[in-house]
Amino acid sequence: MKAVSASPTSAILSWLPPHRTNGRLVKFHVYLRISELNSGGVVRTVKRTLPSRSVSYEVPELKNREAYEAWVTGETSVGEGPPSLAVRFVATAEG
Repeated sequence: MKAVSASPTSAILSWLPPHRTNGRLVKFHVYLRISELNSGGVVRTVKRTLPSRSVSYEVPELKNREAYEAWVTGETSVGEGPPSLAVRFVATAEG
């Protein structure tokens, strides 16, 4: 997984589909953990579910005093698979 700045207040997350799955991939789950930049305290964790053909997600409304950690999982009829490696990023400026 990687994160690329799309604007001062948004980022695009992208990933490759897993090489091996336990069945046909039916969806992806993108997790985003949001923390206070200064204290490191977790503010909240957000989960977005995307179709299996998706390999990217734009994270809107990034805030200047927050840090972000994102990872993705795939899901088949058997269940949700293991998480990808996480990426960490921060907003470049307030919009």
